[in-house]
Amino acid sequence: MKKYRLTACLTALASGICIMTAPLLTAFADGYPFRTTCSYYYDQFDDNARLLYDRLLAASQTVDDSYENFTEVPRVPCPDMPYAQLKDTVFMFMYDHPEFFWLANNYSYNYGSYGTFISLQIYPGYQSGEARQQAKSELIAIEQDFIDGAMQFDTDYERAKYLTDRLYQDITYQTGSLDQSIASALLQKQTVCAGFSKAYSLLANAVGVDTISFTGCEHGWNGTKIAGNWYHNDVTNALFLYSDSEMDKVDSRVSRTIVTDSNGNESTYEMHDLYYAYYTDIFPDMSLEYDGSREILSESTAPVSSDVSPTDPEETPTEPPTTQSPTETTAETQPSTVLPTSANTETDPEEENSPTKVIIESTTGTDGSITEKYYEITASPSYYFAENTVALTPRYLIDQLWQCEMTTFSNGGYSSNSTRIVDLRALQLDSGWQTPAEVYAHREQGSNYFHGSLPASFEGTAMPLGDVWVVHRGDYDLNGVTNAADASLVLMYAAEAGSGNAKAPETDAEKLAFFAAKLAKDSPDSLTAADAAEILIYAAELGAGIG
Repeated sequence: MKKYRLTACLTALASGICIMTAPLLTAFADGYPFRTTCSYYYDQFDDNARLLYDRLLAASQTVDDSYENFTEVPRVPCPDMPYAQLKDTVFMFMYDHPEFFWLANNYSYNYGSYGTFISLQIYPGYQSGEARQQAKSELIAIEQDFIDGAMQFDTDYERAKYLTDRLYQDITYQTGSLDQSIASALLQKQTVCAGFSKAYSLLANAVGVDTISFTGCEHGWNGTKIAGNWYHNDVTNALFLYSDSEMDKVDSRVSRTIVTDSNGNESTYEMHDLYYAYYTDIFPDMSLEYDGSREILSESTAPVSSDVSPTDPEETPTEPPTTQSPTETTAETQPSTVLPTSANTETDPEEENSPTKVIIESTTGTDGSITEKYYEITASPSYYFAENTVALTPRYLIDQLWQCEMTTFSNGGYSSNSTRIVDLRALQLDSGWQTPAEVYAHREQGSNYFHGSLPASFEGTAMPLGDVWVVHRGDYDLNGVTNAADASLVLMYAAEAGSGNAKAPETDAEKLAFFAAKLAKDSPDSLTAADAAEILIYAAELGAGIG
């Protein structure tokens, strides 16, 4: 199971320095069939910073291309620049080039009568040239698979969403010896925030979505550019396309870090506060909330290999399960009981990829051919809700339902697809199905939870949404009530989890019970004593008639 990641720390940063990354558009790593970075920061560096960056890139490329053994990157001379700028530039380079997976997050700094020199350190396991080349080959194959998946989609938004969701779903949050490298994320399938942010940065840039990496005092995440605007993108915590204010609301709910400088002065940092020594004015404006805009990306926009190209436009791409967009997940707009289970629900692959087809019109020609016009929602996900009275709207269900395909098909000896994107934000749930409590009332007789589709309509045509599960809040044993027994079961599970003996939920009922026990709060993939306490308080309120 993935642990709740909002308090995750970015570990093993040399000298405790956390800084941002600086991409360089023109210098793709040799041996990579796709670009690995963009130019946002590099374009704003002064000449000395660019000179140091270029020297580091050339020296690192020597190691990356070689089968020789290296304990560190060949040292490079430093231009005349303040040490704070030098240090930031070095770390910006390392975060900006995640394809150099063998780089450790530290460096040696030597100065003397002949000048100042810097050499980047290499992970012990990758000091062998043969080991580096073997891992590089494996990583490129994995990266190509991610790129192939993302290139099914035509817009920057869909490609960024695909990569964010897939990385979040496929990779477990776990510390390790390589957790500052994309090797931990893509080869070992477990990493921390540094690995998530570096992996996303490399892959997003590879498919034409300009992306940079940020680091704060204890956390790493990304900035990604969608339709001309920059947004925060925290893959570790599935915070997709957040503005500054939306991220501030997240940070207000999590722990803060106190840093004491050499003079004994204390500073307090929230999770997504940037922590840097020199650069102050080169960060992109991320004040705007995402408004649904997106840009069509061509293959020329994303210089990937000839083996990677968008899916034939006549094919309907299948979107992966998704998490919600920032407009649905801020403290002010997200009901505390609404949470898609894209990262927690295991579904049959064939079912997951089966589109929902809603026939708009069907006619039969004189030759017997059938022509259909239909809307096609290109996924069939599950949604979980705990019972309360907050209104459900389709935009709270899953943001991929903002659009679907309008297709015309004829089987009179040939077939053709004519597709236009349809905005589904006008889709309405039927009366009597608009709150979790109303949905819960439609459960089968004798059942303690609802399982089925939600009736809805779009442009006068029925368009059911499913597969939906609704359960009473806190009902961990799924007996239809919430009481002290539920709190006790959660407390015992939390104790088992603390000892490492807890079993991950596998069946639909187990996953549903987990969700109910979490009161639809935070993430349903871990249970703690705090959850048990909340259930106990809620049960007491129910008993007193005030719940």
